[in-house]
Amino acid sequence: MALFNTYKVSNAREAASRAAYATVAHLLPLVCSGQLSFVSYSFGIPGSVGLSFHEAFGWMAAVQGAVHSIIKLQDKGDWTVLTKAGLVALCSLLALSCLPFARSLAYEIFLVTHQLLAITFALALWLHVQSLNNIVRRLCFIALLLFIATSCYRYARQVYGNLVPIREAMRLIQIEEVRKLDDSLILGLHFPRSWKIRPGQHLYLTVLTSRSGSILQRHPFTVTWWNASQEPRMYLMIRAQRGWTKSILDRPDLLKSRKVWLDGPYGMPICLENYGTVILFASGDGIFAQLPFLKAVTEACKLSRARTRRIKLVWLTYDFNEQVREWIQTILNDKDLYPGLLDLCVHEPNTQMSSKIKSRGRRVKIVHDIPNVRSYLQLELNHPETEIAVTGESRHNH
Repeated sequence: MALFNTYKVSNAREAASRAAYATVAHLLPLVCSGQLSFVSYSFGIPGSVGLSFHEAFGWMAAVQGAVHSIIKLQDKGDWTVLTKAGLVALCSLLALSCLPFARSLAYEIFLVTHQLLAITFALALWLHVQSLNNIVRRLCFIALLLFIATSCYRYARQVYGNLVPIREAMRLIQIEEVRKLDDSLILGLHFPRSWKIRPGQHLYLTVLTSRSGSILQRHPFTVTWWNASQEPRMYLMIRAQRGWTKSILDRPDLLKSRKVWLDGPYGMPICLENYGTVILFASGDGIFAQLPFLKAVTEACKLSRARTRRIKLVWLTYDFNEQVREWIQTILNDKDLYPGLLDLCVHEPNTQMSSKIKSRGRRVKIVHDIPNVRSYLQLELNHPETEIAVTGESRHNH
């Protein structure tokens, strides 16, 4: 960066201009890209990688903007409106760069603050660049056009997925089931049209109701189960954290029969169908993160689109709840799956039984002991000719 700012620069004015160009150059990918999840998904990169690039470009723009401002403030000229607008833009950009540290503390406050700061920054920057040359203004205008284009496409995609004309009326997605499981909620949504969901993806949920300001709340949630029948349904898992998610956990009845608006799906899908053996480890309600993989691989096997010949699920739980039992049973009852595909081991160490292992049919074993992960892996590693995929999700609910 120092080399870029000083190469062939003969005076302070040129240095300030060079820093200004660098600031705009780093801002263009941020301004024209729109929503981060949408951009990451469109370019086929993981959300974590997209977030790292987003933050890195933001910090570089803030540093270059600070360099530009420090050099320009050495000039003892008048404080014009354009100068004040530049300082407002810089302060907004610095605040945006520091804001991610508060994301995990209060997501709702982070989201609203990020949007307000971004709007303030965009307006102040547009006013400030009026003093720069035509190239910078044209770049900012191109970024604005790209932002409008990507936003229109994203909203059109949302409208198509959320609204369907039925009997001369537009039908919205509705919450049909709300089940409370310890510190989590399972929402069952009825869809007007089928959505294509892959394991590892998530959706942004907005509840269309005026209570508790939820119409302003937009949260990412994991898709844990789906049903692509004539009446498509999808199930989302909500873990209580802070703010809105904690409030609805205390009053889950407020969500029943509510209309919702979904944005997604986003996130890079994780395909385990190319592995000969798939081993899934879960504890507590971490099972909800593993069920999509179990469902996707078994469906691919039915269609002869998978190389998988063995699926082993090892689940440590202190409460084998009915919802999970129901979903797993639908897979066990599927006669199109060959018998040797599934091997389910449910560990319930708190249950007092005369025997530590109890079989429920050929596919399910109930083990009243803590699972030994090493031994499970060693059994599968004895077959080196088979490619093995191992996933794990830990979440205790006792």
